[in-house]
Parts: sequence; C-alpha cells; structure tokens
Amino acid sequence: MPDMELSEISIGKKGENVGMFSKDLKSNDALVEVLGDERQPLTGQSMEESTELEIRFLHYIDLTHLDKNLRFGILAVCHVVCAMVFAALQEEAFLLMGKDKKTYAQTVTLVTQIIYVFCAGIELLLDGATKPKAPLYSYGLLSVLTTAGMYFTNASLAYLSYPTRIIFKSAKPIPTMGVEVIYPPRKTFTKLEIAAIFLLTIGITLFSYGEVIGVPNFSFMGVFLVSIGTVADALTSNYEKKNIFRPYDASHAEVMLWASFFGIFWTCLSMFQTLPENISYLYNNSEVFMWICFSAVGGYFSVSFVLLLIKSSGPTYAEVVKGFRKAFSITFSYIVYPTPDKHFGYFHLAGVSFFLLSIANTVWAKSRKKGKK
Repeated sequence: MPDMELSEISIGKKGENVGMFSKDLKSNDALVEVLGDERQPLTGQSMEESTELEIRFLHYIDLTHLDKNLRFGILAVCHVVCAMVFAALQEEAFLLMGKDKKTYAQTVTLVTQIIYVFCAGIELLLDGATKPKAPLYSYGLLSVLTTAGMYFTNASLAYLSYPTRIIFKSAKPIPTMGVEVIYPPRKTFTKLEIAAIFLLTIGITLFSYGEVIGVPNFSFMGVFLVSIGTVADALTSNYEKKNIFRPYDASHAEVMLWASFFGIFWTCLSMFQTLPENISYLYNNSEVFMWICFSAVGGYFSVSFVLLLIKSSGPTYAEVVKGFRKAFSITFSYIVYPTPDKHFGYFHLAGVSFFLLSIANTVWAKSRKKGKK
C-alpha cells in the first residue's frame, strides 16, 4: 500500500481465502516477485486465462463475468483514481499545514494507520477471516519497518516537493534488490532487471539535481529522510515475503490490519511528549484531518484495485498502469499545486524521461519472463 509500501502478496493454497481474492484459485504454490510498490502475485496467466478466476471487490462486488477488456479498464481506472486521491489529498493536507508540517507531519502517519486498520478490519469481516494466520510477534516486528517507512517519508515532505517524494519512493527496487542479493535465500537478477535499476538511478539523480539548482533553499535533509523511508520500505518488502506471506499465506488485509495496529503504538511512542499537542492540532484543524482521512482511504483501495488488476490481467499490464499512474501523479502535482518550491526544468524532464524508460524496461523484462513460462 502507499507509504506502507507493501511489495508483494502470495496467492494462497487452493480453496483458501486470501483477503479480497476469492477462494477459487488455480495453483497450490505461490510464486512471489517484487515488481514495485504493491504486493504482486506472479501467476503466469494471460488475460484470456485469467477469466477463469473470480474477481471480487469487497467480497460482494463480482466483476468475474465482465468482458476482460472492460474489466481491465474498470480496475485500471479505479486504481489510478484511488492512487490520485491518496497523493492529491495528502499533498493538500501538507500544504494546509504550511510551516506547521515540520512539527505535525506525524499526525499524517498516525491518522493513516488508524484508517488502514479500519478499512482492513471491514474487509476481513466481510471475508469472515477473524483469526490472523501469521503470529502476532511477526506483525510486531513488521510494524517497526512499516512505521519507519511512513514516518521518515512524511517527515521528508517538510523539505521536499511532492513530485520529488514520488520519484524517490519509486526508487524502492534499488535497496530491495540489494537486500535480495545479500539476505538469504539470495536471489539473482537478469541483465534487463539490472538495466532497469540503472536507468532508475540515473533518473533520480537528474531529477534531484534539477531540484538542487531550481529550488530556493533546497535542503538535503529531505533527501536523507526520504532515503531512509525508502530503505525501510525495501526491508518491509523482504520481511513480508520471507516471514509472513510464504510461510503463512497471510492476506494483504491481515497484514495491513496488524502492521498498522502495532504501528499506531510506535507512532504514538515517537511523539510521546507531544501527542496531546498533535491531537489538539487535528481537532483545531478539521480540514487537515478530513483530507488525511480521505487520502488514507484512497491509499488503501489503490492497493486493493492493483492487486485485483494483477489477478485479472497479470503483472505486466499492472506495471504499465502503475507507470502511467506515477507519471500522471507527478504531472498533476505540478499543475494543480504550483508552489515556489516546484520548478520543472530540463533536468527534471530528463529525470522523468529516464524514470519512464526504467518502467518500460521493467515491463519488457516481465513480459519476456512471462513468455518463457
């Protein structure tokens, strides 16, 4: 999910319910792969084959019998809209905070975690999943990483523009690949996957340099904070896959519920001395509180729709949609929220171009891997 950045999901054993996914699954063995900033099942099926699977949203909304192209369009639009709601309204909340965002940035973290608990709880109740599959201590450890990712990312927005945040958060495959190479069982990567990381690194470097020369009073503190948040997200991805999804077949809703639930404790602990002040700030700034809540709901359901999109049409199509969503989010931010700290120059353009090349390379790599199956 956004900010919490869940990176992959395992498909459960045949006959099991895995969150929003229905019980009618074809494979007993889950193949899990990191493709970006959501949890991705690698099923190996084409759009034509995927019609055999049930596609349900919130248990009761059945899209299974729709034309496959219509279903793809509905899920893609719903994902992009929800992701845009998340990004736009979160940026609106930070803009309303103004200079106060340095002091009260973590109110965004706290409210977002509470909303995630609420949304995931509803989804689990609709699915009839009342007991967690993974041990709670695993979620306690996971919550440290998820909270760190959200904490440092939100703190960085006191120094960075929102488009810069999107670019840096898209860099999560870089530390994720490093963790996968170092942490047993080690994973090897193809030349195309390494090339995608290389292009992404160039894009981030050029975009960041554009910020340095184009933004008055640019602070490297923001880069430092968002980099820590991105590394925490990469560690989250690795921990989820190897300690929760593979051994326990936990659903995404279960992970979001318990990781956010324990994360609330860590967030409150991080602002222990100022917690009453932060709560008072939200009470006195109801508009900020409202936008944070709506943003969090959008973030939760953007993850839900992209997971359904992967199940319905495969990871390659989902990667294309995610790429367009990120590019559109950056464009939307510059157009709708023009501020003195946003100056789109030639280095920004070059950085975004390499970023899009990296996405195209990733899609190509996934399509080739899929064709070999």
